[in-house]
Amino acid sequence: MTIRVISRSERHPTCRYLKSELRRPRPVSAPEVMNGMTALSHTLLRERRLLELLTYRLETQHHLLASGQPRFISLAAREIEDVLDELGHTELERAVQVSGLAERLGLPDEPSLSEIVEQAPAPWRDILAEHRDALRVAADEVDELTAANRALLEAAYLASAALVASAEGTL
Repeated sequence: MTIRVISRSERHPTCRYLKSELRRPRPVSAPEVMNGMTALSHTLLRERRLLELLTYRLETQHHLLASGQPRFISLAAREIEDVLDELGHTELERAVQVSGLAERLGLPDEPSLSEIVEQAPAPWRDILAEHRDALRVAADEVDELTAANRALLEAAYLASAALVASAEGTL
């Protein structure tokens, strides 16, 4: 059995590695782009609100952990998981919208929000840049709270393990 090399002209035009070479921006109407930008802006706003809610839930969890009262920690963890699930759905919705906008703007597949901001017409460039900056700040805040909560959980675990070890030693 011999394997022959397929020339570029014989390749199927929908091959993933050729898409970027074949993609040419199709002529789009201004309302089509504006509708896509509006939908993306609404999704980004919803994502910002969910990150704010996640920050609140993480701070609540932090206070519960710091107080040493374990009664509602599992409830707080469930609430955090619920917000994370909703955030995942919103991110999926955003990915679909970004894909459509990328095609309309002639951008490569899966562009970043910064790449869309660069190609966005006015006034969307400023609006999307504001969303991008606010999302970065919110994500940093969530990362900080998550790290602080993880440290408190680890400390509580170590204290519990030490308590169990000392109790077993006295038996």
